[in-house]
This record gives sequence, structure tokens and C-alpha cells, in this order.
Amino acid sequence: MSDFDTEINTVLNDMRIATNLDSPDWLSEAIIQLSALNYRIGVAMAQAEFQENEATLNFLSSPPFDEGGKRTSVAEAERRGMAQTQNEYGLLKNQSLSVVEIINSAKKRLEVLSWEHKQ
Repeated sequence: MSDFDTEINTVLNDMRIATNLDSPDWLSEAIIQLSALNYRIGVAMAQAEFQENEATLNFLSSPPFDEGGKRTSVAEAERRGMAQTQNEYGLLKNQSLSVVEIINSAKKRLEVLSWEHKQ
């Protein structure tokens, strides 16, 4: 489990506490924390994408031919690059999408609390 997973799970566990869900201050703070987390995930995604592209280019340029004497296809080089980096970019992208969904749910809860307060 990555550090990002731990931070996401911490916020999710805190969201399960009913008093936190009814606190606009806590929800606002959680949105800020999650936005900062999403930024850090974005930085890690850029680095992972660079490493994956670098690995792909290495597979395309290092040995220009595979065992059968054929040129390595771009699709095969991309697949190998993804496997070499253990699809870190894809995993980070999924984490980022999860954080965005949590942020959106907290925003929706803030809208509900605002509506309830007006009533």
C-alpha cells in the first residue's frame, strides 16, 4: 500500500464519522487536504509517465529487432514499458480519479448542509 493509499483511507475513515459529515468546517478542511494530495499524486503521475515513456523508447531503440528478426512494434514497446514500470502511471491515475470523486462527494455534502441550513 502506497503513502497515497494510506492518506486516502485515513480521510475515508474520518468521513465515516457522522459528526465530521455534519461539520462544514471539517468537510472544507478535508477538501483542501484532498486537493493537496491530488496535486502530489499529479506530480508522481508525471514522473511515472516519463519513466514509462522512457522505457518504451528504450525498447524501441535499444535492440531494434526482436528475436525473430522483426522490428519491435510500438504497441509491443508500450506494453513492455508499462510492464517494466509495473503500470505505476495507471495506478496513480486511478488514485487521482478516486480522490476527485471523494472531493466531489464532500462538495455535494456541503451543498446539502447549506440547503438544510437555509430551510
